[in-house]
Amino acid sequence: MHYYQEKLNSGKQLKSTSELSLEITKDTIIYRGTFYMDFRKNESPDGVTFKHELYLNKLNGEFMISYEIINKRTSARGKLKSNAWIKKINFDKLKNLTHMGFYRGEKRRDFWGVKYDRKTSEFFELIKTDLQLEMDSTYLNSKTYYKPVVNRLFDLIVDFHLYKKGIKGHDNVYIDIQSVYPKQKWLKLNDKKFLPAILDEHGIKSKYLVKELSEKEHPTHVMGGSVVNIRGVIYLCRLFGDNYIDYIKRFDWKDISRIPFNKSKKHLCKSETEKRALVRVFNLHTKEGNEVRNVNQPPKVHNMLLTLYKLIEVRDLLESQGYILKLKLTTPDDVELFLPYWTVIMKASKTGYLMKYKIPEEIVNDIQTPIFTLDKTFQPRVLLTDRDFSLEGVDMKNCMAKQFLHGAIYIYVSLAYEKKKVDLQYQRGKIHQSYGKANTPVQMELFGEAISRLNERMSKYETLKWEKEKVPIPPQRF
Repeated sequence: MHYYQEKLNSGKQLKSTSELSLEITKDTIIYRGTFYMDFRKNESPDGVTFKHELYLNKLNGEFMISYEIINKRTSARGKLKSNAWIKKINFDKLKNLTHMGFYRGEKRRDFWGVKYDRKTSEFFELIKTDLQLEMDSTYLNSKTYYKPVVNRLFDLIVDFHLYKKGIKGHDNVYIDIQSVYPKQKWLKLNDKKFLPAILDEHGIKSKYLVKELSEKEHPTHVMGGSVVNIRGVIYLCRLFGDNYIDYIKRFDWKDISRIPFNKSKKHLCKSETEKRALVRVFNLHTKEGNEVRNVNQPPKVHNMLLTLYKLIEVRDLLESQGYILKLKLTTPDDVELFLPYWTVIMKASKTGYLMKYKIPEEIVNDIQTPIFTLDKTFQPRVLLTDRDFSLEGVDMKNCMAKQFLHGAIYIYVSLAYEKKKVDLQYQRGKIHQSYGKANTPVQMELFGEAISRLNERMSKYETLKWEKEKVPIPPQRF
């Protein structure tokens, strides 16, 4: 079978082509999809070619996927890179091939039109008819795939592969198999059942998890890509150690796991205190996520598990170098805020120095002179090092850690009264922005007079200029 199509952009006369081929033999099925798109830059056409190939062995259900990008496009930095790879029995790549290399043709939905859709449907029916002849199963032979979990071709190949390997799937196997695949050792120990074998392999097999993860995901979750990520579940359970069931039942672990997560390394909480803190943070994160979904906004920490993974990775690395770090998490924001602070420490431990804005000491001392009002004392502090900015971000629950780069233009001052603080941004001696904790408005009835006094003090340095310098790292305790 072969199909070729050209399509022109009527405005720019740019050509796109699609070429599909299907070869079915006694032992193999080979599909190829080649897609070319013209682009134009400075009146010179250039383009990119995408090549997809699927080789399916009908004898054992194994498959191989190849993918190639031939790039003739250029940018300001020169010619864009081409790429090519070959993968064997990789269901994540299979999903991409069936989605972009078959149904979508590397374009937006419906770009190629009705003829293309009819041809891919014809290709699919030929593949389905041929593979169903290879399967001695009434259920699989009568399956139409009109309501696929991922897409019709992907679901069909998964069913065929599992049948040939004698592996017993579950309702969510089409999702799970994209990120995990059981080893033969664990399949044999679990009667060839996919899900129990995976959970057993990772040390979290239980009747509770097998039951919960076997249940079919709601269609809206599958279509929206918001399905339980089994790698996320594995990582989450291993965080809580042997008594993980007692902890994950205290929060909506399915909701926490509905995020992209592809890490294989595991971490373990150091104490029961850390475990209880995580339960509290997860509950708050789930509540926050449900609230913001009502107004179509993502929660503040978009990928809780991945951010937590990075945070613990940094902590483990620093503690191996002698640092003493405590994971004091009270809110979901803390997971996001601790990361840049600890990352600064990690960077300093590797380089041996922190970055600092070099402002004359006498000017810093002048700015940091306490401010006395009628009955209160306010303490200004100039943020100078990347560590200062990161620590301020943790303390004030804001994005101050990301503002270090802007310190080349602005002077940032933290103004404290007892346990309350505000962050002030100055440019050319004049106040530019002011924020309270978590970026809330400043309590002017409390800080108003002190800020006015500080504004007068800062106005003396309208022409002040400074630059970065390297300074030795502080003691290894934070």
